[in-house]
Parts: sequence; structure tokens; C-alpha cells
Amino acid sequence: MSMPFALGRMLMLAGMLCLSMVAHGQLVVQGGLTPLQLAQIIAGPGITVSNATITGSAQASGSFDGANSNIGLPSGVIL
Repeated sequence: MSMPFALGRMLMLAGMLCLSMVAHGQLVVQGGLTPLQLAQIIAGPGITVSNATITGSAQASGSFDGANSNIGLPSGVIL
């Protein structure tokens, strides 16, 4: 026994609406930070960082703001 076409379309639409209600925004990523700036983000306030280096492409690192996402982190460094 197969489901009528109209009922299948209605169930698919209902599922899509439910999924859209739990969707969150994307991460906001900022690139172009120096190794020292990235290290300070990781270390946090009150910690002194010196001689920070990154091996690899400068385009492969940055910081992110996760306030409008569902990853569970407010901000951080992405490598």
C-alpha cells in the first residue's frame, strides 16, 4: 500500500518546516590574524604570550564568533 502523492508532499513540507525551526546561523569567521593574536585568544585575559608562530598557510587560521550558532562555544580559534 503506497502513500497518496499529496499526503507525501504534505509530510515532506511539515518535516522541512520543523527542521527550519531548529536551524541556527552560521559561524562568523575572521581571518588575517597574526599568530600572536590567535594565541592570545586561546590563552585568554591575564596570560602573556610571546614568540607565537604558525606553520602553514595564513589563510588556514582565524577566529570565530559562535554566538548565533549551535556549536556550544561563544568564540574561539579555528585552524
